[in-house]
Amino acid sequence: MDRVLKKLLSIYSIWPMILTVGIGIYTLFVDCKTLKYQKNLKEARWAKWIGLIYMIGGVAFFLFIKLLT
Repeated sequence: MDRVLKKLLSIYSIWPMILTVGIGIYTLFVDCKTLKYQKNLKEARWAKWIGLIYMIGGVAFFLFIKLLT
């Protein structure tokens, strides 16, 4: 188990976490507004939730790995 966590930590460092959160921010603010402008309200709702999941999940996964190692 320790080898797996160390491998995850080496793969998922601060930069992949920043990239994941950045994708979430882009999805939440850019894609969601574009979809609302195009009158795709159902897809805009999905984009909002997916963006939030990316942002929260990216940080939570990073903290989870950091706390376990």
